[in-house]
Amino acid sequence: MGDEHVVYKLGRQPHDQNKPRLQLMSYFADSPASPDHFDFDRSMQAAFVPYTWGNTEYGDCVIAARANAAQRYEFAERGFHVNIHENDAISTYKALTGCQQPGDANDTGLVVQDALNDWRVNGWPVHYSQKPETIFAFGEVAMDANGNCDPAKLRTAVYELGTATLGLAMPLSAQAQTGNGFWDVVSDPATSQPGSWGGHCVLVRGFDSEGFVVKTWGMNIHMSDAFLVKYCEEAWGIVDSVEVSHPRFNQAQLEADLKALTNG
Repeated sequence: MGDEHVVYKLGRQPHDQNKPRLQLMSYFADSPASPDHFDFDRSMQAAFVPYTWGNTEYGDCVIAARANAAQRYEFAERGFHVNIHENDAISTYKALTGCQQPGDANDTGLVVQDALNDWRVNGWPVHYSQKPETIFAFGEVAMDANGNCDPAKLRTAVYELGTATLGLAMPLSAQAQTGNGFWDVVSDPATSQPGSWGGHCVLVRGFDSEGFVVKTWGMNIHMSDAFLVKYCEEAWGIVDSVEVSHPRFNQAQLEADLKALTNG
């Protein structure tokens, strides 16, 4: 059972469907079928610090998901845990929003695509290097033309890329489920409406045949396929430098498209 005194803060702002974005999986040729089970953390034989990244105080879930991803990609690349602190995530959130204190007028969250682009361009500090930690590229995965997330395609993306970042229109029903570590669709129309709780951002660290394991608020939560289909509004994958050398990855095309998308 979860701690009934924990505050689960949200903070994902709606994304602009018309804003240009890369379709990331199109750069991978002949992606293999995903297995029934996958867990990034177990595949790396690594235990990551279960920071909340300030997300029980601030509406910084977008940055919290980014920090969870950074931990994992840097471990995969370097073979050791990078020294990213909770205060780094909070400082990044404050810099991007102008927020100073939890709940102030600027503590209103972030757009996922904007925060990922900031990571790509500006990075953020890691304490073993003077160079900010950045990513090579990011793009949309698993979303169809109607704005629906395909669980099978998301499994392929997570297996290929290691993780994915989701933007969810959270229902009120998830409030009671969170402490128990699962999210599933309920039949109560009063609590099951998309967005009735608010917008939230999570990192997918793995999946099984019934759903996905997401990281948020320092917890692992099992999210059913049905929950994903009903409440996911955006799904993003990341190409960190470790993936650039992938033998089936079309780096040259991605570089050209990224340059065109960002006007050089």
